[in-house]
Amino acid sequence: MHQLQLTIADLVTQIHDTHHPISGWLYFEQQRPAAKLRTKDFWRYRVPKFLGYFERVIVKSAGPICSAAGSAM
Repeated sequence: MHQLQLTIADLVTQIHDTHHPISGWLYFEQQRPAAKLRTKDFWRYRVPKFLGYFERVIVKSAGPICSAAGSAM
């Protein structure tokens, strides 16, 4: 479960970095051209890897994942 939390945290960080690819100190408007390129790259390369990882985890261990998530799944 800890590895999943770290992976989700990494995903959130990378999502943030699509909005602030140059620096967290600059406003989004100042980074808009770079953000567009970073977002395109993120969706093309990173999102499929993250989703593939989560899909493999769910398929490999459906019992523990479902029980950890509660009855919502």
